[in-house]
Amino acid sequence: MKKNMNAVLMALAFAFALSSCAGSGSNAESSTEETAAETTVSAPETTVSVDTAVESTAAFADAETEESAEAESTETEDETVSVIEYEINGYGRTYPGLDDEDVRFTADAEFIHITTPGHDALQASLDELNSANRRQADEAFSQQAKEFAAGNVTGFQLQLLPYSNESTLSVSRADSVIFSAATTNSSWYGGAHPYSYQTACNYDSQSGRKLELTDLVTDGEAFYDLLHETLSSHEYKEGFFDDWEDTLRIEYYGEDDARLNWRAENDGILIWFNQYDLGPYALGPVSVKFAAADHPGLIRAEYFPEGLSAPEGVSSADEEERLYVYDLCNESGSLEKDDYTVNYSFRLPEIGGIDTDYIREINEEVADLKTARVDRELEMIENGEAPVIRHAGYSAVTWKDITSVILSIDTPSDETIYRCWNLHKDGTKAENEEILALFGLTEEEFTEKAREALSEMTDWNTDGLEEPMRKALEELREKTLSEDNCNAGLPMYITGNHGLGFIGAFYTPAGSGYVETRFAVPGTENRPDGLTELSINPMSADNYTLTGDAYEIRDNGSGKAYTFDKDTVLIEGLPCYDDACDPMTWMERYLSHPAFGDMTEDPYSLSGFAPGDILTILVDDKDRISVLETISFWD
Repeated sequence: MKKNMNAVLMALAFAFALSSCAGSGSNAESSTEETAAETTVSAPETTVSVDTAVESTAAFADAETEESAEAESTETEDETVSVIEYEINGYGRTYPGLDDEDVRFTADAEFIHITTPGHDALQASLDELNSANRRQADEAFSQQAKEFAAGNVTGFQLQLLPYSNESTLSVSRADSVIFSAATTNSSWYGGAHPYSYQTACNYDSQSGRKLELTDLVTDGEAFYDLLHETLSSHEYKEGFFDDWEDTLRIEYYGEDDARLNWRAENDGILIWFNQYDLGPYALGPVSVKFAAADHPGLIRAEYFPEGLSAPEGVSSADEEERLYVYDLCNESGSLEKDDYTVNYSFRLPEIGGIDTDYIREINEEVADLKTARVDRELEMIENGEAPVIRHAGYSAVTWKDITSVILSIDTPSDETIYRCWNLHKDGTKAENEEILALFGLTEEEFTEKAREALSEMTDWNTDGLEEPMRKALEELREKTLSEDNCNAGLPMYITGNHGLGFIGAFYTPAGSGYVETRFAVPGTENRPDGLTELSINPMSADNYTLTGDAYEIRDNGSGKAYTFDKDTVLIEGLPCYDDACDPMTWMERYLSHPAFGDMTEDPYSLSGFAPGDILTILVDDKDRISVLETISFWD
């Protein structure tokens, strides 16, 4: 990808972080040149400090802010501190659409929702954070889609896919005094290494007001001196940039719109400097912590009452035991032969982060498959020979603390080998009964749905066939739908739509007679982007109406209309979109060639499309077309 595109995406990410919490705290020019993040599902990044952190602080001369802080802290001094319960929900967008295997880019975010009643003001402030995280994911998704559609991803970069942009949330304080939430943004765009940074928002739990550092300390100048002195003797001081003191001053006093990153913890204040703030990428983030008990005259004790318990799921031990899915193997490209081109792609998973018997069992099985099925193909390619197996791929989806890993390998006989594993977040096996419980299905209900899906694969028209052939087909259908072949013991998994999928087999007179494939159970989807997939057929140009700065597209069958505008994302490969024009220009081009074109020299008339083609779209709850996925030609 182009460097300037990386810069745009990173600038957007920082802008959203600043708008939501008033500060990301990074002033490094070089950070935009080495963008990126955790590959595949998420890979842990080695840093100098294991602490996380962040947020903003306004100018320290704001006397009015200090007065309001004193008033609020006095009110909380004699109150019993109570825990605030919350949940973190995921949001994600995948390009193209939400296909489980052919993923080229993921943009993920997380939202916080308070579950303890009586905190509407706090939730309103958190909703601003949630909205900013969503906008950041949507913008990253849209920008990257344009790059793909314009063909700005080289063959070499295709081997580094999928790219990713991920925002995750962690909470360090969740009580009736302070609620502190940190956002970690990690991105991978094929650069020299991943890149991540963190921001945080600290709130007064009663009023929902964003807290400034001046609210928690009695003397801003004295605290600056303490911070400067601590960094001057930091164990990694030798790795700091020469101008680190200027950076500290600029961020601390909010010069040039910079902000200091900080967050409240149970026993004190953590100050955080992201990569490139004080030193190069290799230095990693730098953090320093000041316990309230160690600075009684400087840090306000009323914000740090004794006996606070850490919010669930945010301890360093939990972070260290997080389950990750990496690429064990990721090889793709093309091989030019005398009269044709061979395209190949081999991706195999490896699970890490924690060590369990089940994870070791999975990794050993994948390693054996690599040795038996992939290594020989890679050796053939190295020797200039066309590989026999052209594709191996996997998807890894986590939903409601269960991770599904699905591996598929195409074989020379046009069959596909499937493997499916489901894991709890602690690395133990999740059984089928638990997967069904996620979707509120009984074993009997699943069996019926699986039988319906499999019946479609054997819905042959036997009219006019001779009796032996008709009888043979009926036997194959019965065998496919038999209890032995269709039951709740089939391999199940969570799809990219957060729906229920399974691997089923049907019997056919063609090929080997036994074919395994993947099925998605209709009606179980819980799409992380909240969108709905539809297919519509406008039938004629009359159902495309330009109203203001948007098109209204009406489905000829249902009569329902959907809005297509400048923010609609177009998936690469659509006719008229080879140069990544803006969506409105695309629609003008599309509508300028009714009824299958006339095969003139105009390149857009050669595509064979018409305004009556069936459009597969993703729409939001306001019937706006968020993504135009595919166009199916009709006759």
